[in-house]
Amino acid sequence: MASATRMKIGPAKKRLENRKVAAAEELEKGEVASTTEELQKQVDKLGSISTSLKKAIEKFSELLNELTEYENDLDKLRPEFESAIAVQDDAEEIFYSIESRLNVLSKQLEHERALALEKVKHESRNKDEVNDSHVKLPKLELQKFNGDILVFQEFWDSFESSIDSNAKLREVDKLNYLRLNVEG
Repeated sequence: MASATRMKIGPAKKRLENRKVAAAEELEKGEVASTTEELQKQVDKLGSISTSLKKAIEKFSELLNELTEYENDLDKLRPEFESAIAVQDDAEEIFYSIESRLNVLSKQLEHERALALEKVKHESRNKDEVNDSHVKLPKLELQKFNGDILVFQEFWDSFESSIDSNAKLREVDKLNYLRLNVEG
């Protein structure tokens, strides 16, 4: 068995020696050194990339935390915002109700103005007619009623047409005229 083991070790030793020689030759040539330098450069570059990635991940985490805070703030403000919208809706409804009522009142006022203007025009026409009739007619003097029942109807017709039916006179004035024209 020992000889079989030696037989296997012998070629392996030879191969190991060949490799040592080849490695020594490569070292002499500097090829291993340049490969090692290139590997070191790539390791340094990967370290730099790794550092940049770590910084980017940290920045991303910070931004994510800020975004979460903003979402929380928005969630806190949501009820106030919804309440403000409800108040705005109520205010708009009140505004439109007031606007509608103002339109109705404006139309009523316009109608009342038209009626008042028509009344003034009508009264003015009547006044002009009355004034015209006063200008043309001589002043009427009522006969005084002395208590004679036979002349009462004549007195009353005259009093009624000139005094009692006059819309410009107040009731008190009509009574005073009646007293002035009654004797006894």
